[in-house]
Amino acid sequence: MFQLNRYILTTHLDVRALNINHTSRAIHIRHINQFWNLGLKHNLIAKAHKIPGDTKGEARHRTYSADELRLMFAEIQDNTFNSFVRFAYYTGARSGEIRSISRYNVLEGSLVVRGKTGR
Repeated sequence: MFQLNRYILTTHLDVRALNINHTSRAIHIRHINQFWNLGLKHNLIAKAHKIPGDTKGEARHRTYSADELRLMFAEIQDNTFNSFVRFAYYTGARSGEIRSISRYNVLEGSLVVRGKTGR
């Protein structure tokens, strides 16, 4: 994260144009504006010169092809990690959700998890 912040702020201070990729541009605007907010919060500046524009970006949708899946599942040699990857792929569960599963979450025919959106 430090390297990303350094790159974004250095680029901005060098008065280089913002990235043309919509999502990257939104990330840069968000980071720069956060630093302006930090300066205001700690009374380091009197006025923020925030960059207007989208700060959310566009969601990226990427799915694996059947060939990519076969390759990934065949090439991951560690069986435990392979099981983890398969479980994550087929359930859509996040890493933290998977790691928080205990035997108390496993019910007959189902699995109870708590994640970003609750139970």
